[in-house]
Amino acid sequence: MVINYTSETQLAGWIDTIEDIWHLLFESGMCSEEDARVFWNLVTGFHSDHAADQKKLFELLQKWKECCDCELRSERVIKRLTDLEYACLIFQGSQLLIENIGGPAAWEAMPVAVISKRTAQLEVMKHQIICDIGEAEYAKLAETEKAEVDFFLWAGCCMHKEMNAFKGGCVGFDNFWKAHPELAPPKLLKL
Repeated sequence: MVINYTSETQLAGWIDTIEDIWHLLFESGMCSEEDARVFWNLVTGFHSDHAADQKKLFELLQKWKECCDCELRSERVIKRLTDLEYACLIFQGSQLLIENIGGPAAWEAMPVAVISKRTAQLEVMKHQIICDIGEAEYAKLAETEKAEVDFFLWAGCCMHKEMNAFKGGCVGFDNFWKAHPELAPPKLLKL
């Protein structure tokens, strides 16, 4: 298999690696939560170079972090629901899904070959319910709490800026000594 280096592939690699590490931490007893999404809620930044794929990777990581936060918020709400409340929520989502497909007759008329399509659509519906609940919970937060949840910085490599600052300093010193020949210049260091 040929590995590509797209931002999406890099994101998948980060997610898989963090899940593996988090699982090991949980198994070792070093953390009490098995869900690696907890890690992503703790991440506050990403450091990379200025390449376009890295800037895109930062954006994808930020969206992933937001998605993890949304899902975890929603799951906390769902855990507090009674069985009846949860059943009503799924029923409402199912009704909307069936209406979007064309009604009960269209849903029942789906050929057996696309039954897996039904299952996939039900999973999408469940995920949408989770997202809606998570977004509603996020909307209830104060602005300062939202800012804390959303905090995610990108730090680009400063190598070129530091090199340019050093070069600028050298040119500045050189110009200073040329403009002031009456002053003794710095001594060369010899080994």
